[in-house]
Amino acid sequence: MSTKVKCLIVALALSSACAAQDEHCEVAWTYDGSAPPLSQLFACARHMEGKPYSDQASKACLNEVLSSGYFLAGDLKLRHPFGGCLLEFRLKAPTVLITEMNIDVPKEELAALEVWIHKDQDALKVGTKYDS
Repeated sequence: MSTKVKCLIVALALSSACAAQDEHCEVAWTYDGSAPPLSQLFACARHMEGKPYSDQASKACLNEVLSSGYFLAGDLKLRHPFGGCLLEFRLKAPTVLITEMNIDVPKEELAALEVWIHKDQDALKVGTKYDS
């Protein structure tokens, strides 16, 4: 391989690595288990949204979220769909089963609500797991 070709390959690799650091990333979350609906847990990631990717900031944010005690484990996945940058936080939480529900609605609306809950597969029901 000629020296020119080697230099070109090295230059392309370096420019790709630099471009990855400068990309403005979108942030996504995926959960396995019952993640709590507490938006303050993810404040660090909201601050990263639309900014250049930072490995150090991403890992610090993951550690901050994991230190909350709500999650069993987690990792990061950096992807480049359609030429963009997507930083995915993948978290595992314990599964929470719904054992009791208290519904506070006027009596005249209770029957209709119970019918809706029974028909809607995504509605919370006693005996199902809470899935955020």
